[in-house]
Amino acid sequence: MATTAQLRDTLARAPRNSAYARHIEKCLQYIDFYGGAVPTVSKGKTERDLLEQEFEFLRDDSDSNDTTNNTAKEIAKKYYDNLFREFALIDLSRWREAQVALRWRTKQEVLKGLGQFTCASLTCPRHATEPSEETIDDFSLDGPGPRDKNDRERSDRGSGLETFEMNFGYIEKGVKKNALVKVCVCQRCAEKLRRAKGERKDDDRRERRRSRDRKDSRDRKHRRRGDESEGRASRSRHNRGDNHAERISDHGVSEDSGEGTRRHHRSRDRHRSRDRHRSSRHNRREESERHHRSSHRGDSRSRSPAHSPT
Repeated sequence: MATTAQLRDTLARAPRNSAYARHIEKCLQYIDFYGGAVPTVSKGKTERDLLEQEFEFLRDDSDSNDTTNNTAKEIAKKYYDNLFREFALIDLSRWREAQVALRWRTKQEVLKGLGQFTCASLTCPRHATEPSEETIDDFSLDGPGPRDKNDRERSDRGSGLETFEMNFGYIEKGVKKNALVKVCVCQRCAEKLRRAKGERKDDDRRERRRSRDRKDSRDRKHRRRGDESEGRASRSRHNRGDNHAERISDHGVSEDSGEGTRRHHRSRDRHRSRDRHRSSRHNRREESERHHRSSHRGDSRSRSPAHSPT
């Protein structure tokens, strides 16, 4: 049953002033007036839906003896008979998760040589390229393509292919199945396929070791830079301390020299004051002696007439 919100959303996406839009508007008016919901018509199944429902990657021979009139099975069997099951196409978009997907080729893909003379990976840019005569000549079911030097150079340019005969395990309708499938991929996709199959564990270990060595090298460089910066900082602090000590010593010398000058001046002043004091005392002594001598002469003159004989 369609709700009002669903109808309004459908009306918003419908072309304006179209018959379908007017129909949705009438339905909304009906629901707003009478209430309830509009019944939705169940969608029928297309041939693709029936094919996806009954398709099997590898069908059993017992299916051909089935006499039941099942349209889905007939469609799936007819589609399966039209497939070319010599080479498969592979999807390596999730190879890092060790998951791959395979499907058989159609008639058009077989006529174009896709998956046999080009890379079978659906995500590879070399998949849809037209196969050249060199690619067809280099193709081999027995090995990974060319062997000599010139052929290896062509292989590096993308003409060489590797053929894998892989045991494809999958789950279909709840049943685990296995199929032996051939795929032809380029060198780049072959590397991804090997990693997805778990055949490159040693390379993974080497890659992890290289990454660990690179990390250790970065750590050592970082520690070396840290030690150098710390050494520069300690040297700068030492230089600042020496400059500060020199400033302090210069300041101390100036103070000492000033103090010595002041002591010299004070000593000179003391000597001068002592000399002045001595000279003044000497002068006073001489003055007192002169005064004493002068007073002694005056007394002798005043007594001389009285003692003279008559």
